Amino acid sequence: MSQLIFDRYNNIVSLGCMCSTALYLRKIGVRSKSCFFDWINVDSFKDVIYLIDDNFTDCLNLKFLEQNFDESPHIITNTKYKIDFVHLFNSKISFHRQYKSVKDRLERSIKNFNDSLKDSCLLVYYARTIDDVNWIQNHQKDIISFCDKHKCDIYFILNFEPNHHFVLKKIVIPQNNIHKPFGGGVSFPFTDTEKLDNFLISHFDESKRNKNLRFKEKKSVFKKIKNAILRAGKNKLIVGEKHE
Repeated sequence: MSQLIFDRYNNIVSLGCMCSTALYLRKIGVRSKSCFFDWINVDSFKDVIYLIDDNFTDCLNLKFLEQNFDESPHIITNTKYKIDFVHLFNSKISFHRQYKSVKDRLERSIKNFNDSLKDSCLLVYYARTIDDVNWIQNHQKDIISFCDKHKCDIYFILNFEPNHHFVLKKIVIPQNNIHKPFGGGVSFPFTDTEKLDNFLISHFDESKRNKNLRFKEKKSVFKKIKNAILRAGKNKLIVGEKHE
């Protein structure tokens, strides 16, 4: 197994390949801030490395943006980096009206990501296809060089067992991915992660984790209250219409 650079992490950050990784990190309390790869889909780990080494230069360059999914017009694809912005655009608002606000949001998330890399960071990547697992396996030296360059560690969540020597930190979990990013609801596909849970929690500051969990709980309560108010408003409207 490759030697990890850090024994303890101030930042644990998702690298994708989709939002379930960020949801998992948030669930166990080790996600402290929103970073670039939290709410997008990427085709492969190769594309992630390319994007980071390219300094995110053309993430929202208009000449690389396409809308390819008729049934999901909110999904915008960057053809240069092969990434899909799944949760950032609103299909009910014109693209150009929201472009600046999305751009500002992404720039903040890129800054958060780059700042996290500077401070004892562990990156977590979920490889759900056999092709992605094979690429990672065949480029382990390049990945170690990437970690050395950026002074970070990487932990891989794999759906398939590598077929030969694998020195990078990993866990193989059942292929239980029911996530439907293109128009479906956000789901949580990770199972049998106790080993990974224990590793991440034991290598992360306990007080920081407790703070993250308290924030998550407050946000959950606020969301429930907001949804209840919205439901009450709809019911009131319906009742009002009946009395007219």
